[in-house]
Amino acid sequence: HITIKYSDFTSISRQRTLHPTNSTQEIYKTGCDLIRKNINPLKPVRLIGITLKDFDENRSVQQLSFLEGSHSIKNDRIDRIMDELQNKYGVERIGRGSTFLKKNGND
Repeated sequence: HITIKYSDFTSISRQRTLHPTNSTQEIYKTGCDLIRKNINPLKPVRLIGITLKDFDENRSVQQLSFLEGSHSIKNDRIDRIMDELQNKYGVERIGRGSTFLKKNGND
């Protein structure tokens, strides 16, 4: 779920339902896609909010696809290692490169 509030305090909200996932890449890409498709580039933005709903980190059931193969397993392992490092050193210390804006302002 995203919320975009403009400088004149008008706002829009949009949401998309995902299949159960713990992939930070999938969550990040979905949020960025919602923003790209719904933001008005001609209006100054005051706030952008992203919310995850019905998120249950204790849920042990995970649907795996044989089509995703080792790429999905690799990303899951990266996510677990990043979580451990962020818990130990703080969330500001490590992140995926794809979450940072390039110097020219494009993503």
